[in-house]
Amino acid sequence: MRVLSRQSKVLIAFLFINLFGVFQIVMQNAVGIMASDLKRHLNVDAALISILSSSFFYSYILMQIPAGIIYDRYGIRSVSSFSLLLVGFSCLASSTAQTVEMAILWRVLLGGACATGFIGILVACKRWFSARRLALIIALTESFCMLGVAGVNTLLSELVITWGWARAYVCCGVFALLLASLTWISADPAFDLEENQVPKSQQASAKDILTQLIGSKDIWLGGTSGGFVFALVSVFAALWAVPFVMVQHQLDLFLATSVVSMIYVGIGIASPFVGWLANRYDCKTIMLWGTLLCVGINLALLFVTVLPLWILYLWMFLLGLCCSVYQLAFTLVSLTISPAIQGAAMGMTNMLIMAFAPFLQVVIGFLLSMQTGSGAVGTQAQMSVDYRNALLVLPLGLVCSIFVILYLIRTSSSHNQQQLPAKS
Repeated sequence: MRVLSRQSKVLIAFLFINLFGVFQIVMQNAVGIMASDLKRHLNVDAALISILSSSFFYSYILMQIPAGIIYDRYGIRSVSSFSLLLVGFSCLASSTAQTVEMAILWRVLLGGACATGFIGILVACKRWFSARRLALIIALTESFCMLGVAGVNTLLSELVITWGWARAYVCCGVFALLLASLTWISADPAFDLEENQVPKSQQASAKDILTQLIGSKDIWLGGTSGGFVFALVSVFAALWAVPFVMVQHQLDLFLATSVVSMIYVGIGIASPFVGWLANRYDCKTIMLWGTLLCVGINLALLFVTVLPLWILYLWMFLLGLCCSVYQLAFTLVSLTISPAIQGAAMGMTNMLIMAFAPFLQVVIGFLLSMQTGSGAVGTQAQMSVDYRNALLVLPLGLVCSIFVILYLIRTSSSHNQQQLPAKS
């Protein structure tokens, strides 16, 4: 019987860790796909649906720095497997919710359980692969996850249509429990490369870690610029894009979900190319151009009301291509942070990027509810205008991101000039 090589074992374990990342994003998006059914079942409006969706992010965000520290202390196998067990339980519990309060409670638990998903991928990239290929590995991982999300989102919408939202949650819970078992079996602590291991004598205390994180300008500014761009995924694609497309272009749930999934396809295809560019050119310049293009495409999607279906697919795909530059925030941080706090630094960066989701989801939900004709009343045309007005929050955020990136470019140029030797 042939024994698998270390590389093959690492790739198998890495696949399961990435599937956790895919599942995490699908869970973020679940309320957006189930919105119509949940409104009827729980008897709530757009504002309460936005609160339900955003409740995932409260615990998710609060757990980001602790999740990074826990990974640094206990390793990938134990943390990821235990987290997936909690995810499975949370999904099964969510399927039983009869009131919006219980639905919010279980979704908060689900968000906390999912908090280690993406951090686990970043930590595995850092520990299991050579540092020379870090940017490319992260990009390929992002590609796999986003393409996976595009497919699984469509599958989830079909489950919701066929079996209803509750049974769809049960299927998700069973899958998470299975994935927990596979992760525990496959992930081996011995996979860590010696060059990437941090001696215990060099491991910082929790107080020192927090001090370094809070004092890092690169983490704060990189996370902020990436967060405004990623809002196109965590706010638009995850919650409001599907109902917006259904109203604006009069599509059914399955077709609207497949259209919005093109954002994830675009990110998945662009991610390796973005990683390749990051190894050759300045990350901040690439982020700037990508964000500028996101502004134009986002505005076009909001204000052009009549589009052939193939054009709508194309524009969503292009939006995904351009917003894939958000991932460069992680590359920027990874190149400036001590290896001893890599997990915590990735956690804080991810926390900042995701922090925009709960705030902007609720803002847009309340803007929709406040407008005449929002929710289940009003004409199709009026509802389309309501969505357009509320979703203008997103391009405004992108403009803020552009100013942050320009500041980073300016300060970086000034620093480089100061380091140049004086001419005699």
